Amino acid sequence: MALLHSCAVYLYVYDNDSGSYTQQTDAAVGCALLAGEHAAQSGSDAFSLLFYDTQKSPLLQLPLTPSARFVPQKDNYVNFYDRQTQRNYAMRFKDGATSESFVSAVAWVKAQVFVHANKAYERHKPAVLVEQLSLGKEDAAPLTFGDVAGVTLKKWQGSVEQREKFFSANPLEIKKQPTVEATSGSEVRRIKLVEEGKEEDPFIRILATEALIGMQKMGKRLVTVTFPDTNEWAIAELELVKVKKNTKSSIHAETETQAAVTDEGHEELVKRMASLSHMGSQSSELLASVKTKLDSRATELSDEIDTSLTRSSSLGQQSADPPAGYVPVLLAGLQLPGERPGSFRNLQNEVQASVQSETVSPPHTASLAAKVIEPLKHSSEPASVDTSGMGLLGLVDGS
Repeated sequence: MALLHSCAVYLYVYDNDSGSYTQQTDAAVGCALLAGEHAAQSGSDAFSLLFYDTQKSPLLQLPLTPSARFVPQKDNYVNFYDRQTQRNYAMRFKDGATSESFVSAVAWVKAQVFVHANKAYERHKPAVLVEQLSLGKEDAAPLTFGDVAGVTLKKWQGSVEQREKFFSANPLEIKKQPTVEATSGSEVRRIKLVEEGKEEDPFIRILATEALIGMQKMGKRLVTVTFPDTNEWAIAELELVKVKKNTKSSIHAETETQAAVTDEGHEELVKRMASLSHMGSQSSELLASVKTKLDSRATELSDEIDTSLTRSSSLGQQSADPPAGYVPVLLAGLQLPGERPGSFRNLQNEVQASVQSETVSPPHTASLAAKVIEPLKHSSEPASVDTSGMGLLGLVDGS
């Protein structure tokens, strides 16, 4: 086993009964991205994600496949869904840079596994995998058809036959390979978003018709495409730095919105006038009517809250994922026990305190996690604590 990436996070699990998240441990937990013995072949079981406590006991493990879904959220949260346990989890990171670094590492792993999947070349049309690395500006309007996107771009490309030489057991090394196309300095690649692309370059056509849709300014994505007709693949790292909105589309959308608001206001006024005239002759029904309206509004509010806690990931071909809208979104301003919103406790002190106070959870001897953790428990090397989150709890590179 080899350690590709590690960090410290707070881990939460979503409780369907209570409709809220529950923190799994009082202390931060270790999160390790691992490569297996056959990582170079990038099979479906080649890479995995492991969460473990301060006693180096595994809490959760899951394979990293193209269908695994990690959704960045604001306030340094990342949601993900474990298909084996059929449960939703969330991680809270120390800061935005740590969050993006983790999501990026996962995205590169998924891209390599995707390119090596035989099914990606059995389709009649290109297969597309889009990973969101960072959200971008919160108040920026998302890209839609008719807009012109100015993106910085780094692109790697090759054939099926070249995979063995290009890829290694560490997908994070893809970025070190020579690019076939890259912008530099203030240079940007301009791409107009259209519903039916006419670009000669098939990869740019994918970007224009689907892969860039919904991006916000300063957002980042990793786009992977396989082309069955030519047995080629392409991977591109993109950042949206400039946006030229489609004026006609914006005006049309604004007009429709204003018209809808006007119609709604008119209907509400008519209802109020009818209600006032009705109250004079049927005052005895007033209390029952008010109660019915309050019950109705309470039900609507409850539905809105349930809806606001869910968000679907429309990026990539992920037919094996749960239905759209199933992944909950953390409520903004969630406060961890005993700390101020936005703060992140000192990991070094926290880990030391947790080692003294927490008990060891039952070992999972038959799991992949146990195979990774067990040698670490008996290692003669002292456990090192890195307050930056790298190498937390004594995990080191190796096999």
